[in-house]
Amino acid sequence: MISLDPAQWVRRPRRLSQPALRLFCLPYAGGDHTLFQRWPDLLPEAVRDHLEICPIQLPGRAHRIREYPLFTSMPMLINTLVPPTLAASPLAPWLDRPFAFFGASLGGLIAFELARALSTRHQLSPVALCVAACRAPHLPGPHPLEGMEHFSDEEVIEHVRALGGTPEYVLADARLLPVILPKLRADALLEATYAYVPDVALDCPITVCGGEQDVFVGLPELVAWQAHTYSTFRLQQFPGDHFFVRDAPARDRTLLLEQIVRACCKTCEQISADARPAPVQR
Repeated sequence: MISLDPAQWVRRPRRLSQPALRLFCLPYAGGDHTLFQRWPDLLPEAVRDHLEICPIQLPGRAHRIREYPLFTSMPMLINTLVPPTLAASPLAPWLDRPFAFFGASLGGLIAFELARALSTRHQLSPVALCVAACRAPHLPGPHPLEGMEHFSDEEVIEHVRALGGTPEYVLADARLLPVILPKLRADALLEATYAYVPDVALDCPITVCGGEQDVFVGLPELVAWQAHTYSTFRLQQFPGDHFFVRDAPARDRTLLLEQIVRACCKTCEQISADARPAPVQR
């Protein structure tokens, strides 16, 4: 059974009692909140004590490994997180502050749909939407887990091995397969069945980041995100492939976070202003 406990859905690797901004983060398909575990330490120093990193953890992985069913439908996932009554949302306790979204690959699509749902259903707009290694939602195209929902167990393992990044000891351990295979198939189906529904563009800035060697999402697919905002649009490419967010050295991850902070510039300018000591009265 799927828990609606907010603490299960939103992880807080470095808790702030009064953050000026919360950044909700969603990983690529098959990933979990640990992708963002060290991000608080990589934030620019000026905002480190004011911007809270809040990874969103889907069921069926990490500490939620025993929660079923897994989400295989984007509308079902979005309706769970953004129901008609906002107080019933697992995100509700964390929406009392300005917020932004970051999503990598499949996480970018989820972040986009969450931003749209909160805006249209509850008039809550993020201060920014940031995506990485994610083609614009209106464009069809291949994704890393293409067809995996139909693969045999052996084919899934070989496909994941070819993508790289998963330790060989994990793929070779038969005891771990019941843990990793269901979430990979569920995420593959979630992405394969995604159907973009045209709606008004977002009114927040969109920042898009891509890997220079990404064979799944090229520059045209990144540029196409510009059609989904009435506000400013920024594009930045980084060394690496589709999984550059995961594999990048700390320096490049710091640069990525600087781009995200820049996307939230108005809020972050206020953060910096609030952090400065008040002038001495003479």
